[in-house]
Amino acid sequence: MIEIRHILCPTDFSEASRRALDHAVVLAKWYDSTLTILHVSAVQPVIAFGAGATVLPPVFLTAEERRQLLASMKTSAEAEIGRTVPFDIDLSEGNPVTEILDKVAALPMATWNYKSQDKTIRHMGPMAQDFKAAFELGENDRTITTVDADGVALAAIQGLNQKIDAENKELRSALQSRDATIADLQKRLSQIESILGSLASTRK
Repeated sequence: MIEIRHILCPTDFSEASRRALDHAVVLAKWYDSTLTILHVSAVQPVIAFGAGATVLPPVFLTAEERRQLLASMKTSAEAEIGRTVPFDIDLSEGNPVTEILDKVAALPMATWNYKSQDKTIRHMGPMAQDFKAAFELGENDRTITTVDADGVALAAIQGLNQKIDAENKELRSALQSRDATIADLQKRLSQIESILGSLASTRK
């Protein structure tokens, strides 16, 4: 029989995550496991638009806001789970998909082959130990299951998309500011040319 000592269940308080929590509770009861409920409070850089794009420092939860959210999570979990399954609550702050993207970017890659294969047959990817250390996914640090690799890849794609969107917003704002500056300079140049033309006519 498979032994599962610890189950991690992320939640965003949506209906889908509630159903996932229901399944996690069933598994925790069946395997007599400890259940950890994790919520990540997304922290996005604040971009202020005006004459130019200004990226402000991200806003984190205050100590009191963090305490209140943890208390609320615990109360909700107790109402949902009851006291039949041991569980704890964890609250992190950040942007999960961009953090996964950063980890993927830093993940060492290598080529290798299985011992059972001819040495001329090569594969490419991270070592299982590095993957496990970076993402804490899977049963052990000797294998990488396709579902975990696929999940990390999809999350990294979302993170890359968010990063590109944020950079595009900054670039669009910078271009709008530049266009406004150029238009203002062209207007001033036209005024100067008009004044110079008037002065030239007066001297004739």
